[in-house]
This record gives sequence, structure tokens and C-alpha cells, in this order.
Amino acid sequence: MEMGNFTDYNPGSHVIHGQEVNITCEPRYAVIHNATPVSCNNGTWTHVPVCAPARCRQLPDKPKNGLVIAPKTDHGMKALFLCRDGYQLAGPNVTECYYGEWTLPTPICKESKWSRPHFVHGSTLLCSPLFFFSALSASKNIPFAKSVCECLLFLQNCVRF
Repeated sequence: MEMGNFTDYNPGSHVIHGQEVNITCEPRYAVIHNATPVSCNNGTWTHVPVCAPARCRQLPDKPKNGLVIAPKTDHGMKALFLCRDGYQLAGPNVTECYYGEWTLPTPICKESKWSRPHFVHGSTLLCSPLFFFSALSASKNIPFAKSVCECLLFLQNCVRF
């Protein structure tokens, strides 16, 4: 067996009918499990065991004031780090599961100095294709401006006309 061994038998030895076998994989590999144990059945195996690159057993730690998104934790899968509104990522935004370990440490979400956009009287900010905000007066208190334009995606894409 590639990247693994039968733990109860030496290579080349015979396994009797009905006997179950245990498998161990090389470091950084793991058995791809089937619901039934591997056993000898009239001279053939019930299924062929496979040792594959190990998956990460849990998601990477999420950054404080942020989150981590990963569709799966299999070998080769990537996890994406994001920060809450008003915070900016310091460090890489992606890590990869590599033989059971995440390749990069969890980044930090730092408070963003751009958490409140500055408005000029009569200007319009386009914060995304879906949201516009017109600043009617620089002297007015605009409490909802932060909630509309604070999102990191908005901040990175804001364009003033």
C-alpha cells in the first residue's frame, strides 16, 4: 500500500478469510475511511484502503474582530480571512491546508483609520454598484454614513465624483 502499512501483518503474509486488518499511514497522511472495516473476503479485499494527504482537523483560528471562511478542510483547500467593518487585515488573507497543517498563521484585524469617510459638500461617493451616498452638507451630522460606507469592500472601492 502506498504511503501506509497493514499494522497486524508483515508484507507478503497471508490474511485469512473474514479477518479484519488495521492500517497506519506515513506521517502527514491519513486513511480515507470507509464505513466498513477492511477485511479479507474469499481472497479479495472488501475495499482497497488508501492513505491520502491528511486534512486539517479544524478551521484556522479566526482573527479577533474578523472571521475565517473555508469550504472544506481537505489537503489543498484554502481558507479566507476577513475583518469586520471598521477593521483592516494585517497579514495574508489566505492560508492553505497542507498535509494537515495550515500554511500561514492567523492575521490580525487592525482598526482602520478610514472607518469614517470624509465628505465634501455636494460630493457623491459611490461605495459599490448598489449603494450611493450624497453628502449634502459637510457640517451636518450623518449617522448612517458609517454603516453604509464602513464595509471594507466599500472602502477599497469608494470613488468620489
